[in-house]
Amino acid sequence: MFQAHINVEICHKGRLIKYLFKYVTKGPDRATVIAENSPVDQPGTLGVNTREVRDEIKQYLDCRVLSSFEAMWRLYEFPIHERTPSVVCLPVHLKDQQSVAYDPDASLQSVVEDQEKAKTLLTEYFTLNRVDPHARSLTYADIPTAFTFHLRPKHWARRKLGNVIGRIVFVPPGSTDVYFLRMLLTKVPGATSFEDLMTLNGDLCKDYKEACSKGGLLIDDTEPQATIGEVGHWGMPTLLRSLFVMILVHSEVADPRALFEDNWKLFAEDFSYQTRRGLDLQHFQPPAEYLKNEVLKHIEALLHNHSKTLADYNLPQPNEDAGASIPNRLVCEQLNYDVCIEQCRATEIFATLNHAQSEAYRKVMDSVAHGVGKFFFPLRTWWFRKDLSIQYNHCQTSQPTEDSFGRCFIRHCNDSTSKWNNWPF
Repeated sequence: MFQAHINVEICHKGRLIKYLFKYVTKGPDRATVIAENSPVDQPGTLGVNTREVRDEIKQYLDCRVLSSFEAMWRLYEFPIHERTPSVVCLPVHLKDQQSVAYDPDASLQSVVEDQEKAKTLLTEYFTLNRVDPHARSLTYADIPTAFTFHLRPKHWARRKLGNVIGRIVFVPPGSTDVYFLRMLLTKVPGATSFEDLMTLNGDLCKDYKEACSKGGLLIDDTEPQATIGEVGHWGMPTLLRSLFVMILVHSEVADPRALFEDNWKLFAEDFSYQTRRGLDLQHFQPPAEYLKNEVLKHIEALLHNHSKTLADYNLPQPNEDAGASIPNRLVCEQLNYDVCIEQCRATEIFATLNHAQSEAYRKVMDSVAHGVGKFFFPLRTWWFRKDLSIQYNHCQTSQPTEDSFGRCFIRHCNDSTSKWNNWPF
C-alpha cells in the first residue's frame, strides 16, 4: 500500500526503552565540511611565489546531512515521532521550597505577594483533595488519569478527553526528606497538606521518615527494591551501583545482603560486556563468581568515599582467589558457544546413537545431574578391556597388580568425575 520500506519497532520489555530512547535522541547524521578558495600563487620577494594564508578555524563548518526524503518530511512539517500515552511530570518539593519563576524587573514585594506563582501541581493536589471526594481516593501519581492541570489560573479540573498517566520525578535517596516525601505520595491517597502526610492515627510525626516507618513502608526492603527496579529500566550499571551505595548510606535497609543478591546481575551488565569485548568472544559468558567479584570491588571503592566498608553492611568480601578471575583464554574460547545452537546439535546427535552409546550417555549425564563422582573410560585398547574392570563409585580394580599403571592412576584420581578418551600409549 505504501510502496516503501517501513520500520516498525515494538517495545515488549521495559528495558528496551533504554535502547529506543538512545536511538531517538542520538541526533541526525552529520558531516564535516571545509569551504576553501582555490590556492592562488602571489608574487613575493626575490621572485618566490607565496600562497594565500587560510583561516582553517573560520572555514570549518559542522553541518547536518539531510536526504531528499528527510528534507521533504521536514518541509511539510510531518511529525518526527510521537509518544502515547501522554505523561505528566509531577514535581516533588518540601513545604515552601518550590521553584518560583518571576520577572527579573519585578519588585521583590510583588513577587512575594503573588500567591499564584507559588502554586504548583503538588500544592494544588492538596487543595483539590479538600473539595473533591473522588480525588481523595487517588494518589498523587494517579491524579492525571482523572484530572487535568490548567495554568491560568493554576488548578486541577476533571478530565474530559485523552489518556494520560502521571509519573513523579525521581528523587535520589541522598535527598532524605524529599525521598521519604515522595514515598508517602506514592502510597497515601487523599492527603490535604504536608502535615496531613506526616499524621498517622492522629499523631503528627516529626518528619517524613518517621511517618514512613510507622506506616509500614520501611519494615522490609520493598521500597529500595522497587527503586532499583525502576531505575534499572533506564539507568546504566554505573548509575545503579552508585544508587545502591546511596541507599545503603542514606537509608535504612533491613537486609543489605539480600538486596545485593537480588540485584547484582543488573550491576554487572557492563563488566560482562567489557569482558566479552576484551576477549573478542561474542558468545562467551563470564563466570558469575568473576562478575560478582568485580561488582563488589567497585561497590567497596564507592563506600570508601563515604568512610564505609562492605563489612559495615554485612556484604560479602571480594574474593581474591584464582577462581574469581577470568579463566585461561583457551578455556574461554572453548566456552564461546551459543547454548541454543549446541542444544539443537545435541538433540540431532543423540538421535543417531546406538543402544550401547545411549546407555553410556545416560550414565554420564546421571552422574553429572546428581553430582556423584564416577570414572568413565571409553577405552579402545584390548589390554585395558581385558585387564581393567572399574566398579563405579568405589574405584576398585580386579586384574591390575599393585604397582601397575592402571592401579596407580585410579588411586591418584580417586573422588573425581573424569572422562578420558584414547589414553596416549
